[in-house]
Amino acid sequence: MKPLLLLTVLLFLVAFGACVPSVEIPDPPDMQPLLLAYADPSAQVGSDLMAEWEGPIVETRQAIDETSMPEQVLTLVEELQDELDAADDGEGRIMVDGSTVSEPTGFIRLTHVCSGWDDDAQAADPAVNGTIELTLTLDGGSIQPVVWGIFDGCRWKRTLGDRAVEAEYDGEIRAHFGAPFGTDTVLRNRVITFAATGVVMVDGVELPLRRSFRLALYGARRILGGRLDILVETEDHESFVFFFRSRDLASGIHDATGRYSCSLEERRCDGPSRAFSW
Repeated sequence: MKPLLLLTVLLFLVAFGACVPSVEIPDPPDMQPLLLAYADPSAQVGSDLMAEWEGPIVETRQAIDETSMPEQVLTLVEELQDELDAADDGEGRIMVDGSTVSEPTGFIRLTHVCSGWDDDAQAADPAVNGTIELTLTLDGGSIQPVVWGIFDGCRWKRTLGDRAVEAEYDGEIRAHFGAPFGTDTVLRNRVITFAATGVVMVDGVELPLRRSFRLALYGARRILGGRLDILVETEDHESFVFFFRSRDLASGIHDATGRYSCSLEERRCDGPSRAFSW
């Protein structure tokens, strides 16, 4: 067992002992309405809605694909799992700041200096590269499903095909990992729901990203290697889901009336009871 590193990870514990004051655990953002919107869409999609939302759907997919922004969050949580696992003695106790804690309850604040765009930089400079700050909560040693935080001008490079993409995100992020998880949970086998409110920049081009999306990676390393669901919330406070599946190159809609196979190239959707185009 090795001590949990506290250089970029701050662990605040409840009822830890006399040497560490008890702290109040922050309440995570309520993502339940989003989860319900994915499970039970309320909008009935037709030609007019698809004509209105085709552009934002394509832009959202492009922003996720070209920046791989969710990978930044997922990788940090996976690294934290490794860090907690290395600090565990095999019986649910971790060493923090010289003391051993059994089945900790509290919260973790993780700060990460982003990798930046300069391959020749000697060290990562937060003033240039930006940072990510994430908050996670622990209950009885288990990490709770909601992770949230801020990308503060975070810059990184992403290899996409034969080109290197300079990406940046500035804004808020929330992620729901489905259920509490431990250090040995393979998160890439889970369905992860994200909500982003900010601005993505790809090679100098800004793309607003104010949308919820969901990833089912099926163990894939590539962010869009599985299924991508994009939640569309209309001005009438109704919602539907547009999905992309990498395995069979399929796409479609899940709305209040069911599921439809759609082609954005042909601008047409077909379902068991109706079809429409735009």
